[in-house]
Amino acid sequence: MSSSSSVRRVARFVDTHVHIDLIFSKLMITLDQFESWAVDNAFKATNIGGTDFVCDKLIHICCDPNTIENADMISGFDNVYCAYGTHPHNAKEYTDELERTLIERVRREKTVAWGEMGLDYHYKHSPIDTQKRVFERQLRAAVEIGKPLVIHTREAEEDTIDILKNIVPSDYKIHLHCFTSSKEMAMNLIEYFPNLYIGITGVVTFGSAKSVVEVVQSVPIERLVLETDGPFMAPNPLRGKTCHSGMIPHTAKKIATIKGITTDEVVARTRENTLRLYGI
Repeated sequence: MSSSSSVRRVARFVDTHVHIDLIFSKLMITLDQFESWAVDNAFKATNIGGTDFVCDKLIHICCDPNTIENADMISGFDNVYCAYGTHPHNAKEYTDELERTLIERVRREKTVAWGEMGLDYHYKHSPIDTQKRVFERQLRAAVEIGKPLVIHTREAEEDTIDILKNIVPSDYKIHLHCFTSSKEMAMNLIEYFPNLYIGITGVVTFGSAKSVVEVVQSVPIERLVLETDGPFMAPNPLRGKTCHSGMIPHTAKKIATIKGITTDEVVARTRENTLRLYGI
């Protein structure tokens, strides 16, 4: 009774950037409930055009020094990987002791990157000079270890470009996450760093996100990766909900529309990019 028409296609993707502990804080549930929650949420299939799109791996980002123990627990779950770093908001909390802790965590087998780290001149929760100094310190430590970099940049294009080019080898693996900066910045960096990838979130589905649409139009599909940055920025038509990995197919569908290709192709190509970037 089997026929090709009755077999549902399955396409698997990786959420390359999500904050599980922040999602659970918003939902007011505890981390020990992750596995049961994930079955009905993060790892639940979404059908688009006859294909079931399923998240089968995710990368939890720990970038607040106060949440390292959460990440240690989260990294113990199957199909969950981690990155550890210090967000520019927390740069003023960076110490020698914290750096030693991050180095130890980043060296662990299930840690795939150092980050997120970078510059944020929008909120300036830490002074700009402190942000730059801590960003440089983290880059040097991460490059010495050899694992990929996860970069946060907001309203700090020139300084981000200058610091990356001054410290990071041009062939290094970099994830410029939740990219909302200019097309010019994106093109500058992908040309200089051949192993740099641009992370696209649900923001691309927002009506106001004209600059992100322009970036997706301009950057080759070979240089894009999918992410949620959950719990933030759920894509349309789910905007306003707590964002999680299971919502990525809506972001992929929008990218497909912009690029004039299928959602299946977006997921397949970005999955290949994720494998090249993170090895998962």
